[in-house]
Amino acid sequence: MVHSRQRLRRAAGLALMLAIVLAAWSPTLRALAGLPDRIRLTAEDAGRFDLHLPPGATLTADRPGVLAVNGTDPGLAATHLDAGQPLALQSLAPGEASLEVRLFGILPLRRLSVEVVAPLRLIPGGHSIGVLLRSRGVLVVGYAAVRDGSGQAQQPGRAAGIEPGDAILSIGGEPVTGEEQAGTLIQRLGEQGGALGVEVRRRGHMAVHQVTPVKDGSGRWRLGLYIRDGAAGVGTLTFFDPATRRYGALGHVIAEGHTGQAIDVREGQIVAASIASIDKGQPGVPGEKVGVFVDSDRSLGSIERNTRVGIFGNMRQVLTNPFFPQPIPVGLSAMVYEGPAEIITVTRGQKLERYQIRILRVVRSPQPDGKNLVIKITDPRLLSETRGIVQGMSGSPIIQDGHLVGAVTHVFVNDPTRGYGVLLEQMLAEAGLITPAA
Repeated sequence: MVHSRQRLRRAAGLALMLAIVLAAWSPTLRALAGLPDRIRLTAEDAGRFDLHLPPGATLTADRPGVLAVNGTDPGLAATHLDAGQPLALQSLAPGEASLEVRLFGILPLRRLSVEVVAPLRLIPGGHSIGVLLRSRGVLVVGYAAVRDGSGQAQQPGRAAGIEPGDAILSIGGEPVTGEEQAGTLIQRLGEQGGALGVEVRRRGHMAVHQVTPVKDGSGRWRLGLYIRDGAAGVGTLTFFDPATRRYGALGHVIAEGHTGQAIDVREGQIVAASIASIDKGQPGVPGEKVGVFVDSDRSLGSIERNTRVGIFGNMRQVLTNPFFPQPIPVGLSAMVYEGPAEIITVTRGQKLERYQIRILRVVRSPQPDGKNLVIKITDPRLLSETRGIVQGMSGSPIIQDGHLVGAVTHVFVNDPTRGYGVLLEQMLAEAGLITPAA
């Protein structure tokens, strides 16, 4: 009975000591938990994670020769991690290894998969581009009251369940390709009488709504819907791959302005653009680059994909960057750290300029909106010219330690000196230049 009580006291003491240690190191444990399950490094790079690891932490790998941790290959023997020392990963050879962090060699804290991939080099962008996009079908952007012959207002599309943000793909079984064609189609089918089957896509799901068009006072048959078939604007190129001619730009999705719904691309192109002036940003009012298209009949490249982290396609012309005439290495997410960096963008005409920024926060796991970075403009020249991040700057490449690591995406509305960025690794996956992380 005495021995049983002693064992219970010892177990309780160990549990209490472990609870105290875990509580003391809870910020570290939260940081460990915040790391992505899968980390990628290129075969010529290293990754640094500013984690202050607890005393007694060890790390092992299930395969030697793939990477070193703080200078030691953990696949040969368990690596003891010094408290307060950042976790540094160095690639040794292409391959994949599973890492496990333990406390006192007993309690598992975190398991990570690290893949070392072939190096990738790209030409940084910064060029201002005009974006011309045509949607698949037409987008519903609002309702319009139709007054019939008796003067009564009706909204047949709304009554049938069609909503703003829906994409109309066909009417009466015939494909819809644009605003004017849709109007002509509704007029012809309306004369035949009866309800029309209107096929729509809503948040990825297809449905057919039966809509009875109404003839207005002018004799036109209408569905009572405002529609739009495309978008146009000015943004910034992020990267160009001379080997494949793939490019990426903007760093965020192109959405219909009234509904916020992503535009499904039917066809599109990018053209050269020139910045005529800058509307400077101020708290509560985002600034804007005022740009004009240059030779809009001469396409720089196609738009094939419109995704949450930018637009992608193939370049028809070879672009150059005066600051980086040769491709520079890509920095995958594990390499990016809180500290100084720079962006390339245009504030006047078509001249590329380099400006200093600081990366304030890095979230390495994929984010639904692509906001992986928080950045701050520190360059006095850019602050003088724009007061910070402005619309049209989205897509400006972020370079850190000579590596292309991300792109500017959004501005903080209440503080134009700060904004968000997306990690380049996510853009590369959408461009098809690397495989998406599992």
